Amino acid sequence: MLEIVIALVNIDAIAAMYGYTVMFLYVMFLYRYGKRKRILVNPMIHIPVWGLAFSGFLFALRYTEYSMVVSLVVYCMVPTLAFIAGYTITGYQKESAVPAAKRALGAIAVGCGIHVGLNLYQNLGIDRWHTKDFFQGSMAATNLGSLNILIFSLVPCLLITKNKKKKAAGLVLTAISVIYAFILGTRTQFYALAILTAVCGFFYLRTYYAKRVPVSTAVKWIGTAAVVIGAAVIVCRMDLFEIRTKVAESNFIYRFLDPDTAASDHYRFQLIGEGIKNLWDYPLGGNKGASYFHNYWLDIGRVSGVVPVFLMVMFDLTVVVHMFRLFRQERIDREFRYAILGLYLGFLLNFFMEPIMDGYVSLFYRFTFINGMVEGVYYGRTPAIVRGEESEYER
Repeated sequence: MLEIVIALVNIDAIAAMYGYTVMFLYVMFLYRYGKRKRILVNPMIHIPVWGLAFSGFLFALRYTEYSMVVSLVVYCMVPTLAFIAGYTITGYQKESAVPAAKRALGAIAVGCGIHVGLNLYQNLGIDRWHTKDFFQGSMAATNLGSLNILIFSLVPCLLITKNKKKKAAGLVLTAISVIYAFILGTRTQFYALAILTAVCGFFYLRTYYAKRVPVSTAVKWIGTAAVVIGAAVIVCRMDLFEIRTKVAESNFIYRFLDPDTAASDHYRFQLIGEGIKNLWDYPLGGNKGASYFHNYWLDIGRVSGVVPVFLMVMFDLTVVVHMFRLFRQERIDREFRYAILGLYLGFLLNFFMEPIMDGYVSLFYRFTFINGMVEGVYYGRTPAIVRGEESEYER
C-alpha cells in the first residue's frame, strides 16, 4: 500500500504540497500503526533537517509571490514533512532498509513515468511556445522537462540490474522520457543523462574491472554497441516510421539550431556570475530587479540572502557526503548504490541549471523525500557496516 501512495503522489495529479502532506500523514500514522510501531521523532534530532527547515523558513519570510502563510507551508513545512516521511520509511526498518528504499524509488519512477506518458500525449504536435502539463495546463518546457530527471537518473541502475522485469519496465519508461524530452527540447535533461551515465560508468568499471575486462564481457559490450549503432544507422538512412524526420523537426534540434536559443547556455552561465555577485550586493536578499538566476541555490539567495543559502548548502552537502559513503560500501546492494549515485547527480545537475524554487517545486519535494530515505539508511546501517556486520539483504 505504501508504494501505491508514493506512486500516486508522484503522478502530480494534485498539487505537490497537498500530496506530500498526505503522504507524511500516511507514513507517520497509518503505515507505522499498521506495523504496530510507535510514532517516533528520530529525524528531528539530526542537524540537517533543521537546516532544511530554517532555510525554508527564512526563504518564505521574504518570498512575495504568495502570502506569508502559504509560503511557509510550501517552502518550510512541506519539504520538512517530506524529509521526515522518507526517513521514517527507511530509518526504522533494521534488516530491510535498503529493500524498502528500492521499492519507494521504484514507486516514484512509476508515478513520474505515468505523468510523463500523460504529458507526452498532451504535447504531441505542439510547438515549443505552448507546452502543457496534463494536470496544470500551460507550463514552460524547462519546468516540464524536470519531470524526466528521476527516470534518467535511474538509467545507470537500469544498465547493471540483472532483473529482467525491472530492465524491461525501465527501458519502456526511459524510451517514453526520451521521446518526451525531444518534444520539449529540454537540453538540460540530455546533458544530465550523458554526464551521470558517464560518471556511473566510470565508477562501475573502476570497481569491477580495475585489473582487466573479461574477453566475454568485452565481446558482449562491443556486440551490443554494434547492434545499437547499426540499428540507428538503418533507421536514419531509411527514415523508418519517419523517425529521422520527426527528430529533425523536434524542438530539441530546433533549440540547437536557433541562434537565440543556442546562446542561452552562455546566458545561463553568465547568470551564475550575477547570482554570486547578488549575494554580495544583497546579503539579506530582496533583489526585486532580477527574476531568477536559473540556479536553485542562487535563487534562494536572490530572495532571502546568504544565511538560507548557507543552511541549504550545508544540508545538501551533508546528505551528499552520506550518500557517497553508502555508495562506497560494497556490502550494500549494488542496484541501490548506483540508483542513489545517479539520482543525486541528476538532481544536482538539474538544480544547477533550472529555477526549481520558482518553477517546479515538486522536484524539490521529491529531492527532500529521497534525502530522508538516504539519511534513514545511513544512520540505520552505517554503524553495522563499519563493524563489518552484514545481514542477508546486503548482498
